[in-house]
Amino acid sequence: MKTLGVDEHIWHHLNPARRGPKALTGMVDLTRNARGAVQARLLDLVPARTGKAAHRR
Repeated sequence: MKTLGVDEHIWHHLNPARRGPKALTGMVDLTRNARGAVQARLLDLVPARTGKAAHRR
């Protein structure tokens, strides 16, 4: 793996009083193949914001 992509997604449920916002951080291998095309490969999903998720690894 040469290139790591990190994406944080936060969403709010329809009833925030009951559930509140949720955060999920995804880590993706974005390394290019021999032809130069990116073939993204999901490595992990962590139920946390980016800072906390990075420290878990």
